[in-house]
Amino acid sequence: MVDLSIEPKYEWVSRGLLLSGRVSTNSDLEGAILMLYDSLCDLTNTCPGELGIRDAFTTGTKFSLRGLYNPLLGNSMKSVLEYKNELLALRSVMTYPVDPVANPVQVQASGAVALKNVTVGALMTFSTAYIRGEKETASSVLWNSKVGFSQPTWQAVLFNTNTLLSSIVGTTFFQEVTPNVHFATTFSNDRLASNSAPSASFAGLYQYATDTAMKAKISVSPQKSARLGLSLRQQWTSATIVTLSADINALQLLGTNKGAPHSFGLEVALR
Repeated sequence: MVDLSIEPKYEWVSRGLLLSGRVSTNSDLEGAILMLYDSLCDLTNTCPGELGIRDAFTTGTKFSLRGLYNPLLGNSMKSVLEYKNELLALRSVMTYPVDPVANPVQVQASGAVALKNVTVGALMTFSTAYIRGEKETASSVLWNSKVGFSQPTWQAVLFNTNTLLSSIVGTTFFQEVTPNVHFATTFSNDRLASNSAPSASFAGLYQYATDTAMKAKISVSPQKSARLGLSLRQQWTSATIVTLSADINALQLLGTNKGAPHSFGLEVALR
């Protein structure tokens, strides 16, 4: 059994036209088509269209194809294919630009696996060569990965983040000492930096009361920078939250003039 419906919508005030259709079957296959035209198309000369299909190959999959039409520059396309279940998540994205000579064609593939208390994830990004101005950029393949281990009161994460200019390896650790006291630490190192040296930060949270919280953080970077951050957040009334904060140059407290000066802040939020 197949059901097909077309639902045209037209709004004269905004001069917008929306055409949408949906196809569904008794085997959980579902699809949707969207074409949009509104007054923004006249201003940007760009109009989107999208095709989406759920559970097309097996339960848990999703495929979408999105196109942008621009009569001055041409067309660009983006396709996304996803699969998810309780243990596994996979995603692939391909972007085809308006001008593949001046902008890269990009393909991304990512996956994550969760087994009990361990989660492992990876992301690969491939970009084709392109020319920007008179400079040609070579094609590139970048890998990012992350491994996490969690327990009821603490979490540990190892990560590797790569860009064209950096390759950072690090770890993050979070500990819930009590329901009102939390600590977190991060250590990382950029292997491509000329002055390669580890960066470190240590942060803590103390929930003094349901309406009052205090935070502190100290961070040290290879640029010979050491910062101390402090904040006090208190809810004065049901509609008013006040936050006092300070960003202190710890090196200046030790008698040096390096780094940015101290800064202080006051925020009043009304809800």
